[in-house]
Amino acid sequence: MVNECIQMYPTEQFSNNYTNPHYRKERSMTLSGSSSDSNNNFKSQSRRNKHQTPKNQNNPYEYQNYSSSRNIYSRHSDSSVMNVYADNLLEGMKKLREFSKRSTVVAIDTEFPGVIVKLHQDYASPLDLQYSNVKINNDLLKPIQIGFSFFDDQGNAPDEQSTIQFNFKFNSNTDMGNNESLDLLKRSGIDFDQLEKNGIDPELFAELFLITGLVMNENLTWVGFHCNHDWAYILKIITGWKEMPNTFSDFSELLQIYFPKTIDLKTLVIKTRVQHCGLQELSKMLKVERRGAQHQAGSDSRLTGESYFKFILHYMDCEIKPEWYNMIFGMNFGNNSNLYPPVQSPDDHYENSSESSRSSPYSGNATPDEETNSNNDESN
Repeated sequence: MVNECIQMYPTEQFSNNYTNPHYRKERSMTLSGSSSDSNNNFKSQSRRNKHQTPKNQNNPYEYQNYSSSRNIYSRHSDSSVMNVYADNLLEGMKKLREFSKRSTVVAIDTEFPGVIVKLHQDYASPLDLQYSNVKINNDLLKPIQIGFSFFDDQGNAPDEQSTIQFNFKFNSNTDMGNNESLDLLKRSGIDFDQLEKNGIDPELFAELFLITGLVMNENLTWVGFHCNHDWAYILKIITGWKEMPNTFSDFSELLQIYFPKTIDLKTLVIKTRVQHCGLQELSKMLKVERRGAQHQAGSDSRLTGESYFKFILHYMDCEIKPEWYNMIFGMNFGNNSNLYPPVQSPDDHYENSSESSRSSPYSGNATPDEETNSNNDESN
């Protein structure tokens, strides 16, 4: 039996929300589309958003706009990011279907209401503890945003507006969350009034997302940065689970069904012994300019994708070891930050390295696969 020490963070409406979950009716849905697995049946839970009114009874996915005057770009956003709410969800999904045919790399990011519970001690390994911390918070909380940014093999975007940011239904007064994290997201420009009035129903999103051609697509590589929570929330939405799988092996099996090839940029940074740092620091080192506001999923996903291509070019000669795929920082991979040297710029790296060491950045001491740190670095 695991002896858990539980630390609670500031949150509102904890007991009210957790003890009274929404009950949803399950129905099975047969997917059709680009995947060879299109005949498989998937369980999808359907609940109609009470704020939405169908304008075409023959098409349950068509809804009236909440406000024709609403600007879908916030004061912090950038024209390369398409901001999607309930009233333009179909337009956003159309973009996903289009980009699924024109892209090979998708960068992802999520925004969620922070961490409200932290477990300590008495797990079989630090990795088990890390996974359990992700699970307990995922079971209690709801995602706020998901950002997808699309690229080809060379890092080129398929369109001027190739980042799609989905905004989910969230009530900051009643839904659970870490108060400090919610305040940070508000300062970053996330409009919580719009999320409450016009946020996307996660179940409707899941039904439409599963037939975009992105899911179960072996031709796509999915890239995140320290993406343990990101993948947990994405799978929570598209599977409709009420509880995250109990073990990482079960979670990983599910993840690789839906998204067969994933890369965690933070894992690559640590494996190549460049630096232990957050996304913002890494992007500055790589001289990648941010578009939009930090702590918004669209901007963060774009920055992740652009930093990924520049990093593998300068530090890895665009070669990634096969065993480094599907290695998620904070789940099946950890770190010990004391093992890594100070940050190096790409110019410093080439000036201080021989040609042979540049072509094989993994030489030297063995990479610390077994070194872990139970304190996840959540800085993006």
